[in-house]
Amino acid sequence: MTPRLRISSINEKQLNKRVTLNGWVRTRRGSKGISFIQLYDGSNQNGIQAVADEVLENYEEISRLTTGTSVSITGKVVESPAKGQAFEIHVEKVRVIGTSSGELYPLQKKGLSLEFLREIAHLHTRTNTLGAVFRLRNTLSWGPPTVFFRNVTFSMFRHRSSPQMMQKALVKCFMSLRLIWKTCRETPREKLIIPKTFLVQT
Repeated sequence: MTPRLRISSINEKQLNKRVTLNGWVRTRRGSKGISFIQLYDGSNQNGIQAVADEVLENYEEISRLTTGTSVSITGKVVESPAKGQAFEIHVEKVRVIGTSSGELYPLQKKGLSLEFLREIAHLHTRTNTLGAVFRLRNTLSWGPPTVFFRNVTFSMFRHRSSPQMMQKALVKCFMSLRLIWKTCRETPREKLIIPKTFLVQT
């Protein structure tokens, strides 16, 4: 059985092995009986290139793939001769899961402003900018709980996400920092009272 992997997990260990990748078509271009498909699944920034030859049974369908189409691609991982990418997929099978409206699909290759992206919130994760933000947010949000769970008794803590509480806390923290900064700027240094716990021992 061919293992289904994320694009971000493709490395030297998968060289010359058959894998299955699921994702969305970012771009497709044809050249002399070959289609170059840029596949994206949200696990990394650039996705991966899949090369489909015209000998494939459903190549006519592959040649009509448009941006946003969801597909499942099975093929062999090989080193890429192109610059900017280490690996690519030599396609053996393409299964179309869901079609896209092509030119009417909002996420095209051209750059998109953040103002425009606000209008298509359901597609945020498929963009480079917001996809990177969400991956960073995921890493940061799991950092502190991971430290606590690894170093302290698990029963002492419970991970909880409270967006409204966090938003209010951040606003209060920001206002407090502004007040402290303003006070420090307006108060002569010799009159500032700094707790000893804040002093750095050198």
